[in-house]
Amino acid sequence: MVGVKLDLEDLEADKKRNFEERLAFIDLYVEWLKKTPNKVWSRQHKEFIDAIAVSGKEE
Repeated sequence: MVGVKLDLEDLEADKKRNFEERLAFIDLYVEWLKKTPNKVWSRQHKEFIDAIAVSGKEE
């Protein structure tokens, strides 16, 4: 990796920011789950899981 210069401070800052963004997303998602009827979010999860299963079979 000639010519590649890594700034460990930048990498650590990116890592921290990514972690904080994930936590913020989890908070938003939990709030959505709390206010959304079970029938709605369970249907969406089923569609998501089914889509993953189908794409896995294509590989």
